[in-house]
Amino acid sequence: MAKVTKKSVTAQDVATHAGVSRAVVSRALSDNGSVAPATKEKVLKSAHDLGYQINYLAQGLNRKRTRLVGVVVTRLDDPFRAQMLQHLLLAIQQKGYQALVMEVRHQDQLQNTLREFIQYRVSGVIITSGQPPAELAKECTEMNVPVVTVNRLIEGAPIDNVCSDNDDAARQVLRYCHQHGITTLHWLNSHLSTWSGWDRGRALNEQQKQLKLDIALNEIKTESALYEAGFSSGHHFVPNTYQTELVYAANSQLACGFLDGLRSRKAAHQHVHVIGFDDTFVTAQHAYQLSTFRQDITALADNALSLLLEREHNPQRAVQCLRIPVTLITRATTLHTN
Repeated sequence: MAKVTKKSVTAQDVATHAGVSRAVVSRALSDNGSVAPATKEKVLKSAHDLGYQINYLAQGLNRKRTRLVGVVVTRLDDPFRAQMLQHLLLAIQQKGYQALVMEVRHQDQLQNTLREFIQYRVSGVIITSGQPPAELAKECTEMNVPVVTVNRLIEGAPIDNVCSDNDDAARQVLRYCHQHGITTLHWLNSHLSTWSGWDRGRALNEQQKQLKLDIALNEIKTESALYEAGFSSGHHFVPNTYQTELVYAANSQLACGFLDGLRSRKAAHQHVHVIGFDDTFVTAQHAYQLSTFRQDITALADNALSLLLEREHNPQRAVQCLRIPVTLITRATTLHTN
């Protein structure tokens, strides 16, 4: 027996069923234009009765924009990055948009991804990873595709950005050292640093100069920003047995690795305090109890999307750079100050 194919219900079918014009159906279903409440209710009932589904993609192509938001991510095995994506997806859905998520591993992938987003006619792009060339970012804005970056900054392009307040974090670390008589502070970061890691190091150096505290800064460079690199640094670290030192890590994966590496040597390390960056389910585990900075992921996600939608409706407004406060969560790897 031949298979019967169910005919798709069109907007014209809804118009005929409701006894209105096709244009009224379009306005009633898209919330564009004025439609009397009674008429809108009639159209919605007809659409429901007929099983009509709005083709958002077709609507977007007609108006040269889809209700898609491109999101660039990487290394989703990192608990913080996974949390960040989860909150972004929720914020995007709550605004009535859908996310088009692309994971990039290399810089050249990022350029291709942005061009693909433009081809999909996305309403905007949120970049949480990578550093697109300023020329490509400008190309997006010239095509009226707004771009917002999270925890990174693109120099020379009219791009809004939302970042955790790394300068405030640096001040908190330095004041902690000052309050507890710690005169040696080690900055732990990869020599192939992400922008956020670089900026945290920049903030630490600048705030040290501004506060003029008697604290010696030392850099510990690792091969990567991953747990294994932190472990290697901790394993080779030689603690000062006569004075307390503090290790401030660019992220919590490095910090947790450093702790395990330090413990693996079975040497005395009770005078070594450790502070990481990013508070995840791993940092709170009994094995680590890591003192770390908690980023306000909800505020980062909500503000990134708000800036994106504002830019979509007002392309000429001034560039905004938002800094979101961070909170130092004190646990077993530092002295409690509460």
